[in-house]
Amino acid sequence: MTAQIGLQIGLILLIVVLLSIPVGQYLADIVMDRKTRLDPVFDPVDGAIYWLIGRDAIRRPMNWKAYTFHMLATNLFMVLLIYLILAAVHGSQRISRLRKKSHVGFVGTANSAMLGR
Repeated sequence: MTAQIGLQIGLILLIVVLLSIPVGQYLADIVMDRKTRLDPVFDPVDGAIYWLIGRDAIRRPMNWKAYTFHMLATNLFMVLLIYLILAAVHGSQRISRLRKKSHVGFVGTANSAMLGR
C-alpha cells in the first residue's frame, strides 16, 4: 500500500467518524419526531414524495401485495435513475453495453440481500 492510498483511507475514515455523531443525532431527532434545523429543506421534499405515493400510503398498514408493489416501484425508479446517470456520464451509445454489466444486477442483488436470500 502506498502512502497516497493510506492517506485516502485515513481521510475517509476520519470523515466517517466526524459525521457519525451529527448524522446519528439528526436521525434520532427524526425518529423521535422532533423538529430539526433541516426541516425547512427536507419538508418540501417529503411533501412531494407523499403527494406522489398518496398521503394515505403512510398511514395504512402494508400487506404483502402493497409491499411487493412498492418494492418493485422503488427498484424501477432506481434502475431508471442509474440508467440516466450512466447515459449522462458515458453517452447513450455505450449504455447498451453498460446495461449488461452489474449496474442493474446490483439492484437485484441488494434486494435479495435485503430479503435475506
